[in-house]
Amino acid sequence: MTKTDTSFLTDERLDAAADWHARLTGDSVTEADWLAFTDWLEADDANRMAYDHVEDLALMVEEGADVVAASVENTETDTGTVIDAAWRWTKPKAWAGAAAAVAAALLVMIGTNFMAPDAQFYQTGLGETRLVTLEDGTTVQLNTNTKIEVAFTGDVRQTALAYGEALFSVAKNPDRPFRVGLGDRSVQVVGTQFNILRHDSQLVVTVSEGIVDVAPTQVIEDEVQSDARERLRVGDQLVAYEKSNETRVQKVDARQVTAWLEGYLEYEDAALHQIARDLSRYFGEPIAVTSSARDINFSGILNMGDKQTVLATLEQLLPVTVKQTDGAILIGRKE
Repeated sequence: MTKTDTSFLTDERLDAAADWHARLTGDSVTEADWLAFTDWLEADDANRMAYDHVEDLALMVEEGADVVAASVENTETDTGTVIDAAWRWTKPKAWAGAAAAVAAALLVMIGTNFMAPDAQFYQTGLGETRLVTLEDGTTVQLNTNTKIEVAFTGDVRQTALAYGEALFSVAKNPDRPFRVGLGDRSVQVVGTQFNILRHDSQLVVTVSEGIVDVAPTQVIEDEVQSDARERLRVGDQLVAYEKSNETRVQKVDARQVTAWLEGYLEYEDAALHQIARDLSRYFGEPIAVTSSARDINFSGILNMGDKQTVLATLEQLLPVTVKQTDGAILIGRKE
């Protein structure tokens, strides 16, 4: 499997990513915060990698907090170089609160046997896809820049999507539910097919077959009924943001959502800035939209095989121009 190299990320960039993570997962996050965060994220591909790295580690903290607390007094490690890297995060910083808590927990967690001994990780890099077959016959198709964790037990088939996008085709087993951890939310099914996108703290769950439950992780684990539990059926799509109680469920064409399996993306009246975010995720290069072009929408198909072809297609079909600078691409309205 592919491992993303983050050794080149500077303390300053990691600090900024941790600050954004703390702000966006707080109780007072605003729409202006989300817009500013998007601008920062799209300004440099390294910003995106730093945030994904922080988000990945924060997920480990959230899902392993109980294990960390139980084992902190007996922490031993032979991964000294990793600890050294984490230690830089525990020095006093301008950011505090949630970000500092994440950083401190990381130091403890990296030095413990936090993950289940038999946990398996599968990952793709930029431009890669991968089909994984799990021990129960479930298949998971990983899209570009995606990471999942698998840790089955006797009672539960537990997985987690750290970041990216994946299509799960779950083998039926009524006696052994299948779960996907998504930070503060989880998905649970018995046997079905669904697509999950987890990117920039946004969660999008789309059902192609069967029934899918989405709820706060504690509700899923305790197997209780709750108003917070959303039951999705074929053609339903849930959109939510992590650390936010707001969710939106809408009807979509699931075939369009999973068009990435065939190497293309299909849009219907999609905002140009959303398309730019998708392209940035695919090509690993910041792609921004000027304010004058943010109200332009697009309907059509983009073949994702070649970046230059995609950008040329947008220029041909929309009233926009594409300018490439060092390390970034800017899409503006054609004058």
